[in-house]
Amino acid sequence: MAMTHDQLKQEFSLKQMDLTIINTADSTHYLSGGEDKQGNFYALTDKQNHPIAYPSLEQAKTKMKLMGVSQATFELNTAYDEMIRVAANNQSKSSINLQF
Repeated sequence: MAMTHDQLKQEFSLKQMDLTIINTADSTHYLSGGEDKQGNFYALTDKQNHPIAYPSLEQAKTKMKLMGVSQATFELNTAYDEMIRVAANNQSKSSINLQF
């Protein structure tokens, strides 16, 4: 699922979503977006509706700060998670809370 900057910013301001930054192990791509209460992730997209992948965690955090967000959940997805079929909304996800 995808959202524009403005849509995502509105959801954050309404407290309907929490900012989430996702990284896949062995990858230099960081996806930013919102996660709703049901665990659905909405990727931040460009004007052509393509998900925006940042080359570093710092760049993703900087972009989110410019949107007025000061905290996020960072999730690390690994091939192992896929192999054992960890569900997207499973509590065993590898994640930490970031303050910036």
